[in-house]
Amino acid sequence: MFEERDAEALPYENATFDAVVSLIAAMFAPRPELVAAELIRLSRPGGIIAIGQLDGPWIRWADV
Repeated sequence: MFEERDAEALPYENATFDAVVSLIAAMFAPRPELVAAELIRLSRPGGIIAIGQLDGPWIRWADV
């Protein structure tokens, strides 16, 4: 499931997801450090965080 939301303040509880994906927000956000912190907050321990662009490189973090 994909949803479009404010990447700096997502409406979900801590450690909600096994995988969190940001297609473009983390690359072009005015405050990318806030986006990264939010993605980490949402990921369960050992979860996957993927940041990238539809037509560009992806960065994958594991073991959060």
